[in-house]
Amino acid sequence: MQTTTIRRQVGRQVRRCGFTLVELLVVIAIIGTLIALLLPAVMSGQAAARKASCLNNMRQVGLGIVNYETTKQRLPGYVQPVKRADGQWVGPSMVGLTDAGFNSVGKANESFVAWSGVILPFTDRQDIWDQLQQASAPAPISKIEVYVCADDTDITTLENAAGLSYVANTGAWDRDSRFTFLSGAGEGDVEANGLFQNLTIGNIKSDFTSCRDGRATTLMLGENVNKDQSNTVNTTWASSWLGCTPAQGGEQQYGMVWVVAYPPDGPPNQACSGVDDQARLGVDPDTVEYPGGLPCYARPKSNHPGGQSNAIMADGSGKSIDFAQMDYLVYQQLMTPWGAKCEDPRQHVGKAVGDNDIIDGFRQAAPLSEDSF
Repeated sequence: MQTTTIRRQVGRQVRRCGFTLVELLVVIAIIGTLIALLLPAVMSGQAAARKASCLNNMRQVGLGIVNYETTKQRLPGYVQPVKRADGQWVGPSMVGLTDAGFNSVGKANESFVAWSGVILPFTDRQDIWDQLQQASAPAPISKIEVYVCADDTDITTLENAAGLSYVANTGAWDRDSRFTFLSGAGEGDVEANGLFQNLTIGNIKSDFTSCRDGRATTLMLGENVNKDQSNTVNTTWASSWLGCTPAQGGEQQYGMVWVVAYPPDGPPNQACSGVDDQARLGVDPDTVEYPGGLPCYARPKSNHPGGQSNAIMADGSGKSIDFAQMDYLVYQQLMTPWGAKCEDPRQHVGKAVGDNDIIDGFRQAAPLSEDSF
């Protein structure tokens, strides 16, 4: 009798240790629900980390520019000639992002070294700068981690790509509708239009004293993932073969620009067929190919969730800005270091009040504060 009782108790204990199918399904459902709830938070955290990493990189680049300006008493050009130790000039090799190189050219006006190449000694890469200047034969252009944003997938998906995720404030578009660089009498860019100039074929030199509107309210660096990354011709941080063609000039590869003409009630025309057209700020276009050397996509754009892009101001401070929601007038004010003296590069109209309604619109706009953007 006692043995039978013990067996029954053991049997009942064994049965208590198991799960029914319904209980197992409930547990699986609960775990799945928890994962579904946690996954967006994890992904959001990862995206925030990538964005923060990108901003940290940009701060380092911005500090390099500040140190360059302090040492040289001027800002680098968005492209400029660089002389090598052998008396030749640094020029690009006709190669792409993953096998980029540089060699020498015989003339200064054929040397288009980007601002990101010129500041190398001030971003702790004196070694690469020395190689760029002293190589006796085409030498490779190496990948620089600080020049790449983790969310710039056009670059990060290519192994060891010597790309550049960031663009400098190059002010108003420098060329006319025939792609001719504006540098004649009564035309051309002016110091008040932007911070970084073409020093290969231009002669305007800027420094931080140009920021009469305030360095904290003047853009210096931004992101742009809509740069030209075609399979045939690519742009590296050092230089671009496109820079040697009149239709390109480097401004759309290395800069963000503002354009003069825009409808009174909205952003510029997005037809991308002329020098007055620019796609909406921060919004993905239908294509990422630059249309024939025009300023359409030379504006801020990132892949960060939420539409915001990182930016570095001329005082070296960094922040996230929602360019997609920004009024174009505010963008023009952020781009012009001395908005009251900006000019239309094509005709220099707008010198007096009433000469040009569009130029007057942001020459006379109320000053920006950090709460304005």
